[in-house]
Amino acid sequence: MDDIRAKYGQLPDEVSGYSLGASKARHVTESLGIKKTTLFNPLLGKHFTENLDGNYQIYRTTEDIASSIAADVSPRDNVKISQILP
Repeated sequence: MDDIRAKYGQLPDEVSGYSLGASKARHVTESLGIKKTTLFNPLLGKHFTENLDGNYQIYRTTEDIASSIAADVSPRDNVKISQILP
């Protein structure tokens, strides 16, 4: 991210990621204070949505095992989860 900031003069407005990359995108978002994140079939842990400051849009397919815990995630104002039947 230092290279991105050096080249463009600022950090991106949004971070996105797929599967394990989505979990890494969450970490980058929270550590750098980026406010918008879009995640696709993220590898979710039980506490994935705890202590989130930014706005998150999560898209998951209903048959994806890694993101299946999203069905049990407690609703939050800043986390929107869309489930898609493939």
